[in-house]
Amino acid sequence: MREVNGKNSDAEREARYERLTTAPLYPLLWRMAGPAMVGMIVSSVYGMTDTFFIGKLNRTELTAAIGVVSSLVSVLQAIGFWFGYGSGNFISRQLGKRRPQEAEKMAATGAALSLGTGVLLMLAGLLFLRPLAKLLGA
Repeated sequence: MREVNGKNSDAEREARYERLTTAPLYPLLWRMAGPAMVGMIVSSVYGMTDTFFIGKLNRTELTAAIGVVSSLVSVLQAIGFWFGYGSGNFISRQLGKRRPQEAEKMAATGAALSLGTGVLLMLAGLLFLRPLAKLLGA
C-alpha cells in the first residue's frame, strides 16, 4: 500500500472502502477471518505439542500443571481480547461512517489500554507470586 506523507492516500482509502462495502460477502469473510483461524490453529497445536512433550516425562504433576496454567493463560487472553474486540468494533463503525481520525484514536487508545493492563497484570502476578502459586495448587 502506497503512502503519501506517512498516510494512506485518499484514493487508496476510498478503493479499500469500496471493496469492503461492495465485495461478495463470503469470499471477503473468509479472507478477513483467515488470519484469526490460523492463529487459533497455531495456539491449539502449541498446546498439544507442549502436552505431548511434557507427557513423555511420565510425571502426572507436570501434565496437570499444563492444564492449570493453560486455564490462567486463557483468562489473560480473554482480557486482551476484550480490548481488541471492543476497539475493533468501534473502529469498524467509525470507518463505516468515514471518520478515520476517530478510528485511529480508538486504535491507539485500545493498544495503550491493552499494553497498560498487561503490564499491571504482570506486576500483580510478580507481586503476589507465592499466593497465586498456592491458589493454583503449586
